[in-house]
Amino acid sequence: LGIAFLGSIGVALYRSRVADQLPAGVPPEAAAAANDTLGAAVAATSELSDGAAATLLDVTRDAFVAGMQTSAWIAAALAAGVAVAALVGLRQHGAASGVDQDDDDEASAKPTDSSGREAVAR
Repeated sequence: LGIAFLGSIGVALYRSRVADQLPAGVPPEAAAAANDTLGAAVAATSELSDGAAATLLDVTRDAFVAGMQTSAWIAAALAAGVAVAALVGLRQHGAASGVDQDDDDEASAKPTDSSGREAVAR
């Protein structure tokens, strides 16, 4: 689910950016291919002049990188949010159970007698 969500965001940003930045004069077939995928845009450049092909490649590469970067930032933010939620949840769970890890470690480190003094082995 996460990969599909992030991929959808990346594709939506790619298509939006290509549509906004596509230079005038690009044939409709090449424009449609570029709007579909980066691979299709690269294939479509074989039918364009050198200048138009270079411009189309620049626009589509920039759009692809922008979509990937945004998706990566969203994934990082979601991962950080999940980590914080897990930390808070685990701390609350530990506090609710009444277990104090430090007290358990000290108590098990030194055996004591019934008066609370350190037990002496005889």
